[in-house]
Amino acid sequence: MVISLRKALPDKDTKVYKLLEMIGIFGEFPTDLLSRLNVGKGYKEKMVMSLKRQGLIRTHYEDGRRGLRLTTTGKRFLLAENPVRFSFYLSGYSDTNKVRCEPHRRDRLYRVAE
Repeated sequence: MVISLRKALPDKDTKVYKLLEMIGIFGEFPTDLLSRLNVGKGYKEKMVMSLKRQGLIRTHYEDGRRGLRLTTTGKRFLLAENPVRFSFYLSGYSDTNKVRCEPHRRDRLYRVAE
C-alpha cells in the first residue's frame, strides 16, 4: 500500500513532509499554529489540502478547537519511512497514539505543539 502512495507523497526534505512529521509527533497539530510555519498563507493551505487529498491527515473539530490529525494511512506511511523515529509516537500506548477526546488531553497536546 505504501509503495503505491510513494509516487504522490512528498520527499523528506520538503515543508509538506515536515508538517506531516510534526502532526505525527504531537498527535494533533493546532491549525492556529500553521501561522508559525515559515511559508506563505497560500502555500500553507496547499500543503494541508495536498495531505488531505492523499488521505494522510484529517481535520478534527471539537470543543471549539480545530486540529490536524494523522489518518491510519498517514501513520503507516511515517512508520514505513522512519520506524526508528516514529514507532514511539505512533504505536503502542504512547499519549500521541491514544484517543484524544478529553479536553485536558487535547490541551496538553496543544501546549506541547506550541
